[in-house]
Amino acid sequence: MFWRPLFPSPQLRTIAMIGAFAGLWLGGLIAIDLVETPAKFGVKGMDRSAAVELGQEVFHRFGMLEAAFAIAMLVFANHGDAPSFLTAASFALTVLALGVSPELRRRLNRTLRALLPEDREKSETFRALHRLYVTADLAKMILLAMVLWRIIG
Repeated sequence: MFWRPLFPSPQLRTIAMIGAFAGLWLGGLIAIDLVETPAKFGVKGMDRSAAVELGQEVFHRFGMLEAAFAIAMLVFANHGDAPSFLTAASFALTVLALGVSPELRRRLNRTLRALLPEDREKSETFRALHRLYVTADLAKMILLAMVLWRIIG
């Protein structure tokens, strides 16, 4: 394989692959959560309902990508000789990506469908679920940054 000279030991290859997936995932989270979403709601020509519908589609598709990143990280962490911190972080990220975030996304979407567009901002249920979703994304960002810091630092 072409990467063998770069990473002579299996453990280094494992760590490099986990780092690659973590970096791609963190970059995607930053791009969507901190750039795309605020920009979308700042467009004057797009009404709020269209922005919400577009956001649901973006987060659904990115959720599938997150699941793939989480599974890949977990496979490399358990297949190779990864340090225990990377294995634990990969497991926690998998739980967030495959369990917590999709369930919160389903509940948010169900709540959005049940509310009239003008009532969404006032709904306590919607605001609480949205805060939980943002907290889960923030937890993923922190864990991914810690993984990268551990690998690089």
